Amino acid sequence: MKSLIISLSPRNILSRLVLIIKEIYFFFMYIKAIRGMESELEESRIVRSSRYSFIKAINLKPETLLLANKHESEMSEDDKKELNKLELSFVSREIAKHNDIFISSGIIELIKTNATRIKDDEYYGYMVYITYNWKNAKLYEVLRLLFQISVWVTIFVNIPYIQLYNYLISLS
Repeated sequence: MKSLIISLSPRNILSRLVLIIKEIYFFFMYIKAIRGMESELEESRIVRSSRYSFIKAINLKPETLLLANKHESEMSEDDKKELNKLELSFVSREIAKHNDIFISSGIIELIKTNATRIKDDEYYGYMVYITYNWKNAKLYEVLRLLFQISVWVTIFVNIPYIQLYNYLISLS
């Protein structure tokens, strides 16, 4: 009950509203910066996967492939951990080469990367997804905020103000 009261407090609702509006503003800054650097991204072989996100394919080096060509059952737990560390360090070094593009546009703090391992007969590497980092304006948070605002609007619309005024006057 206490958490419900805290979540419905006007101060809490206003602070979340400000955070959501600020994040939407940063998203528009991200869009503007992305439009300005499309040619640089194409030169770096970072391709658009959707309207506001990108993908970078990273092939792993041959020495990594030698370790990875062993069957899972032949590898010890230490070998698996070492291989995973080696792969992720190589991927992070490859992505760090392209950080200058995002730093020069001023959006390095606004992006999020997610690496997915792809291993089959023809390809062994990682697909790195580069997207906007939504923190406060997620769908759940926006819907929650709209619900809480609608609760307050319903309360204020349905209060019989004249009776409340008469009651407060009678107390004094």
